[in-house]
Amino acid sequence: MRGHIRRRGRSWAVVVYLGRDPQTGKHRRKWSTFRTRREAEAHLAAYLTQLHDGLTLPTTKLRLGEFLEQWLRNYAAGAVAPTTLARYREIVRLHLTPSMGHVPLRRLAPQAIQGYFSQKLATGLSTTTVRHHANLLHEALAHAVRWGLLGRNPCDLVDPPRRARPEVRVLDEEQVRLFLAEARRSSPHYRLYLAALATGMRQGELLGLRWQDLDLTLGVASIQQTFYRLGKEQLFKEPKTPRARRTVAIPRVLVLRNSASSVKSSCV
Repeated sequence: MRGHIRRRGRSWAVVVYLGRDPQTGKHRRKWSTFRTRREAEAHLAAYLTQLHDGLTLPTTKLRLGEFLEQWLRNYAAGAVAPTTLARYREIVRLHLTPSMGHVPLRRLAPQAIQGYFSQKLATGLSTTTVRHHANLLHEALAHAVRWGLLGRNPCDLVDPPRRARPEVRVLDEEQVRLFLAEARRSSPHYRLYLAALATGMRQGELLGLRWQDLDLTLGVASIQQTFYRLGKEQLFKEPKTPRARRTVAIPRVLVLRNSASSVKSSCV
């Protein structure tokens, strides 16, 4: 047997046999200490998996916070959209690093990750937000495995919080009428609100529309780009999925209002 688990007081140790030292002939063993037996078993299982695959046990001294910064810089910065990268950096800087950044990467245990999820939920973060944290951490640690820094991904042994399904509140016909009446009286964005309610397009899709994307004769709008802000920067990007790139019918009330506005503008 290449390794075994031994209890040491209130902790658990994984003892790994490394063979004889070629110079002294003495037996070599590597000890790693963990707070729980589950953590020790996960570490030993990862080691045995590495042996089976003909690899060596990772010996990196990187801490989780240091690794996440490297992952953001070396992978995420060139692989994800700017808005996604900004969100990743915020999650790492405000949440993951303050909570677990001090933990050595190879000592990161499933129990610590599960505790992190519970802690964040207790502070009032939604299950959706914490699932974003879980997805980021899982993806980052998957790269740690590919890069030989971990034997296995500890997130595979953790259950992220279940997705909550909040009740969706929809305006009824009378509420829509009152809202539009007030918007028409007091807001310069009345036509934008009317278009959102009449077409169901998202804010970024509406703000990304160009005249070339509209066919007022047929009464359709083609979603080809979306608008978003990144700090003070205003950017346009293509829809995330082919399904999001679509054609939307424009109700007659919008076509008539926009046509009337265009004629008025051209006569001034």
